Amino acid sequence: MQSELQHVNNLLAASTMNLVVKNEFIEAIKRRAERVEAERKKPETKRALEKLVKEIDITLRLQEDWEQFEYHFSIGARRFFKSPEK
Repeated sequence: MQSELQHVNNLLAASTMNLVVKNEFIEAIKRRAERVEAERKKPETKRALEKLVKEIDITLRLQEDWEQFEYHFSIGARRFFKSPEK
């Protein structure tokens, strides 16, 4: 049971790190797109960049990543609190 719990903890840690790295990357892209958007004068380019920034915002708020984290967490919690078999 201890090795299973450690495995789930490792999955949780990996999921957390993936979320952090992904969100940092998307935030960096968003900042660059916003700078380009502010500098562009063509209306179609500006609209395209505005759309990109909105899509990035939506992606940052997606629950899918957190659902995966919650899934792994719930498995770990169930195993942790499971009473020992006699």
